[in-house]
Amino acid sequence: MCGSLPITAISSAETASNVALPAAMVTFLKFAPPIACQFVFLAPLAAMKQFKVDNSTGDVSAIPYAAMTVNGALWVMYGLLKSDPTIILPNVSGFFFGAYYTYTYGRYTQKSMAPYYGGIVAGIGFCASVAAMMENAAAINTIGLFGCGIVAVMFGGPLGAIKTVINDENTNSLPVAFTVATFVNCVCWSSYGWFVIDDIYVWGPNLAGLSASIAQLSLYAKYGLPQKR
Repeated sequence: MCGSLPITAISSAETASNVALPAAMVTFLKFAPPIACQFVFLAPLAAMKQFKVDNSTGDVSAIPYAAMTVNGALWVMYGLLKSDPTIILPNVSGFFFGAYYTYTYGRYTQKSMAPYYGGIVAGIGFCASVAAMMENAAAINTIGLFGCGIVAVMFGGPLGAIKTVINDENTNSLPVAFTVATFVNCVCWSSYGWFVIDDIYVWGPNLAGLSASIAQLSLYAKYGLPQKR
C-alpha cells in the first residue's frame, strides 16, 4: 500500500498473529512493505526516460502519477495525525516522486493536464481541510477511507489503457516496471495487513491493487512485453 499502518488494537492483533506465524516471517512482514513501496515510487523513472526520448507520452495514462502525488501527501497527513513516523517517512518520498512524474508527464503529453492538476489540488486540499477542521479521530477515519480509494486508483490506473492494449494487441501503453513493483508491493502490504495486524484499511485496498496488477500481468502474458520503440 504505500500508505497507512493503523496502530489501533495493534498489540492484540500482533499477539494473535505471532502465534500463527513464525517470528522471522512476522519481522519480515513488518519491514518489507515500506521498502516495497519505494520500488513502486521508483518504478516510473524508466517511463519518464522514455517520454524524454520519444518527446511524447504515447497512450500511457497520467492517472497513476497524479494519484501517487495525492497518495503520498494524504498518508503523510494521516501519519502526522497518528504521530506515527512509520507512516510518514515512506510517503514523503512518494509525494515528491509523484509530483515529479506528473510534472514530467505534463511536459511531454499532448493531452490537457488541467483535470489531473485540479484533482491533485482538490485531493490534497480536501485532506488538509479535514485534518484542520475535524476532531482528530474523525479526521483519521475520513482521511484513511479516502486514502484507500486513492491507493486503488493509483494501482489500477494503468488499466485505463486496456482498450488500447486489446485494440493494438500490444502492451506498449502499460508500464511494466510499475506493474511488477505494484504486484510485489501489494503482496507485501496485503500480507502485513491480513496476517500481522488484521486491519482492513491495510489489506483491503491492497487486495484491490493486487487484483489490478494481476489483470495487467495477464495482458503481458497474452500480448507479450512492450516492444522497444
